[in-house]
Amino acid sequence: MEAYPEAASLTNNYGNLALHFTAWKKGPLDVERLLLKVFPEGAAQKNNHGNLPLHYAAHYNAPLEVVEALYHAYPEGAQQKNNDNNTPLDLAIADGASPNVVALLQGKTVPPTDDEVLQGAKARCERAEKEMARLLSAQDGMHDDLEIVLSLLMDIREHHPHSLYSAGVHPAQITSMDALLDQVCNTVLIYVILCCLPTLSAIVSKK
Repeated sequence: MEAYPEAASLTNNYGNLALHFTAWKKGPLDVERLLLKVFPEGAAQKNNHGNLPLHYAAHYNAPLEVVEALYHAYPEGAQQKNNDNNTPLDLAIADGASPNVVALLQGKTVPPTDDEVLQGAKARCERAEKEMARLLSAQDGMHDDLEIVLSLLMDIREHHPHSLYSAGVHPAQITSMDALLDQVCNTVLIYVILCCLPTLSAIVSKK
């Protein structure tokens, strides 16, 4: 196709394009999409019998995806009649096409295909994974902040122990980082300190 794209617009003695044959053979879908990309007008081109590619796709029970590509390329084709006075919709109903194909040709909303459902589920999972990663990252940041706060408090205990009493922390009971954490967890001090890290850092730096 790359070497001779004009081939997509050529017809045989019966007026059939390559797109007619692709619809008749029910795909493959990637070939059909390529033909439509190279020669989109082909979706609206009838052969000598008045058949659009969509007539063949409907008549030969092509998969929904194949019919859908042709329909979206030329929606009006669903109501176009061939030389036998049949529309693609007529042929789809007469030849037992799937309910989704019939609904599509009727212009109704078609339920998502299994592949679309799968892709949607994968997209939701990816969004959930990103959100989980964001939350975990935020949690890591909070853990780092907590370590900074506890280190600052240990410094304050060492050089300004009296300043901890007003916050409900008893310097004499702080024998380790864990002991300090136990006291902090029982007060609201941690919330205040997290908002005031710059001020605390300045106090410690002046000791």
